[in-house]
Amino acid sequence: VLATNDTTGCENTITFDIRVNPLPSPTLNPSGMLDAEVCDDDNDGFTSFNLNDLINDIINNEPDVVYSFHETQADATNNLNPLASPYNNIMMDTQTIYVLATNTVTGCFTVTPLQLNVIPIPVLPLNITDLEECDEAANLDGFTMFDLTETQTEIYGTQTPSDYTLTYHETEQDAIDDLSPIVNLTDYINITINQQTIWIRLEDNTTACYAIGSFDIIVVGPPVLVQPTPFALCDDLESGDESDEISTFDLTDKYIEITGGNTSLTLT
Repeated sequence: VLATNDTTGCENTITFDIRVNPLPSPTLNPSGMLDAEVCDDDNDGFTSFNLNDLINDIINNEPDVVYSFHETQADATNNLNPLASPYNNIMMDTQTIYVLATNTVTGCFTVTPLQLNVIPIPVLPLNITDLEECDEAANLDGFTMFDLTETQTEIYGTQTPSDYTLTYHETEQDAIDDLSPIVNLTDYINITINQQTIWIRLEDNTTACYAIGSFDIIVVGPPVLVQPTPFALCDDLESGDESDEISTFDLTDKYIEITGGNTSLTLT
């Protein structure tokens, strides 16, 4: 800077720097924006987003930069109404919010759109049909062999099996964590006497979103029968004929006695 006195003509100089401070530059995807994907929990198009976790993906290793999230671009530009985390989207399936990145030293800031995507999970039946097998052990110990794959048609429904990975587990937590899948699916023996819950995990091979369901395997004991009393009839020969010790028996007369009145049984 050259300063000149208009009266005396005396001069003096001084220097100062001009500096263009860089704007914060969040990490963008190839489309030039930010996005976040979270699996839906009930396929209604709405879910919860942990915005604090997203910061780690977008900070771009820049020091002295703080981030906040806003529902509108105007709110972000004016640093108004920051969103709390976790945040539930208010528009079904896809919603754009805005990220305000501010350098705490220079005050420079950028506003970047962030697209929230709710990804559907595989569809499972509300109630998967239980599997029942007869207890065929001589001592009726409450254990038998099950073919767990018999449930697969019902589980997949109209979904293409090759698009998914289906696993069976003995506990709900194992299904959630994708641990210890049951290997012997076609000859699985229950580990809990008479009845046991089997948990399934159906995972989309493309999105990695998954759904958890369950059904019971039930060991059914044999019908309880009552030893009938002897069935006696008089010889049905007409009067005067010799007895041939042959008569006509209606075996169904013993039905109620043998079944104890259980009408769900069929006797042959």
